[in-house]
This record gives sequence, structure tokens and C-alpha cells, in this order.
Amino acid sequence: MDIVTHAAMGAVIAYPMMPTHPLAAAGFMVGSVLPDLDALSRLFGKRAFLQWHQTFTHAIPLIVVGTLVGYFTAGLCSSEWQEAALALGTGMLFHTLLDYTNTFGVTLFFPFSKRRICRNWVFFIDAFVILLTFCAAVLIWSPISYWAIDNVVLCYILALLIYWALKIILKREAFKLRDVETISLVPSALVPWIFFGCRQSKGNIQTFSINLITRRQIPLKCYQILDEQYSSILDSVPEYRTMCTLTPAYHVVAAVSEGDQTRITCRDLRISNFNTCFGQLDLVLDDTGQIQKKNFLV
Repeated sequence: MDIVTHAAMGAVIAYPMMPTHPLAAAGFMVGSVLPDLDALSRLFGKRAFLQWHQTFTHAIPLIVVGTLVGYFTAGLCSSEWQEAALALGTGMLFHTLLDYTNTFGVTLFFPFSKRRICRNWVFFIDAFVILLTFCAAVLIWSPISYWAIDNVVLCYILALLIYWALKIILKREAFKLRDVETISLVPSALVPWIFFGCRQSKGNIQTFSINLITRRQIPLKCYQILDEQYSSILDSVPEYRTMCTLTPAYHVVAAVSEGDQTRITCRDLRISNFNTCFGQLDLVLDDTGQIQKKNFLV
């Protein structure tokens, strides 16, 4: 999920603890966003951000070890600080597991494995999750009793669990309707029963949508893959190599002549249906194939 949604979800879940366990509530809220501090890697460049985002700060072994160290260290202060340390670790695990169900991939078992894994059950920005969280926040910050707040938060958590279970089932159904050439299925950000996919065959990638209500697969757009024509150039472009490790559908999809120059465009076709330019790489080549200009959107 995006960091704003993480923060809002953490605040709603921790709210009932604030009157009686303020340190623990604060710990959970901080923990629900703390793993995304790895976004500071962007200070070292866009490629560094892609390589480090959702890696070591999202790793379960490191979170568990850090929580245990914090717990025993906090024991030198008070039991309240120990509760805060446990709540902080719980918030971080909550954050990590949410991202695991999304689409970017997390190195869940770093440092034992650097492999990114994700489930593609819920898009990292999900309209239903945002709406549900907003409604719960409005209710708990309205003038109602603490007993009612506890029930609102309990219903909120149950609704989230039901929604995630439903999305797991929907992903499995979408998987059944895919073609054998399908290389990716990504959930819609707006409509829970729609998934977007892409399949590769004969030098082309076809994007499509699957509607699980009608159980129909609808072709969207066909892209001619031009990677081979520019492979010798792309092998020396670190941004291209990094994106290829993050997605199975990153390709050169356009090559346009502009006088004695050629502009080539690389895109992640998994998310082409969301009208986003994240990860898009534009290279301007001269007539000898040398890169004259580079624009990387992250």
C-alpha cells in the first residue's frame, strides 16, 4: 500500500489503545509506516530507490530481531516501553504483510533471500481499502463512546480480513481464466472483480482485462516488442536492467525517428492499463546508436 494508506490504517487500528496504552498505540502507528523509510534511498538516485525500496526494512527476520532487541532494551525502562516495542514490531509486520499482498514485491526473508515476492491480490492503491479506512476514521473521531469505538475498529478489521479473503478467491478465479501465454495478472485499483493481464507471443505483448462477473476476457492493446533490435545498447543501461529484475513485462515498446536521432521508450506493460508512467525509460540515440539523452520516470 502507499504510505498514506499505511498511516491511516495504523491510526484507525491503534486508536482504541490510546486512552489506556498510549505508548503502545504510538508504537503501532509508527511501526505501520516505519518500513517505508527505505524510500529515503531515493536521495542516492532513482535506481537506488528501486533496488532498496521494500527490501531490508520489510524483511520479517530483521523486524523480529529488531523487535526482540527493542523489547529487552526497553525492559531497562518500564513495562510500558516494552509494550511499545512489541507494538512497533507488530505495526512493522502488519505493514510488510500488506505489501506482500500487493504488486511491487518485498524481500520478505532478507538477508537469507534477496528474492522479491508478492501475491498480486490487491493493487497498492485500492479504492475500497481507502474508502473503508476513511469511513472508519470518520466514525471513531466522531463524538461516540469508547465502547462504540472498539466495535467500529473490530468491524473494520473484520471487513479488511473479509475483503482480502475475497481478493484471494477472485485472483484464483482470474488465474483460471488466463491464457497459457499470460505472464502477469494485476488487480484493478478501482473494481475488485477486474484484473489486468498481459500475454506474450510471436514478438508481441497483448494486454487484456478479465471481468469476473461476466467471466469474459477483453483484449485491450497490442505492443510490438523491439528489445532485440536495441539489446546491445540496453545491456549497458543500468535503469533498464534494474526494471527487468522487478517486472516480467518490461520492454521496448516504441522507436520513433526524429531527424538523425531515434527515441526509444521502455515500459512496464503490467501497469500500462493504469495510465501511469512509473518506470518508463526514454532514450534518445544518435545515428551511431550512442545515447544522447536519458529520461527515467520513477
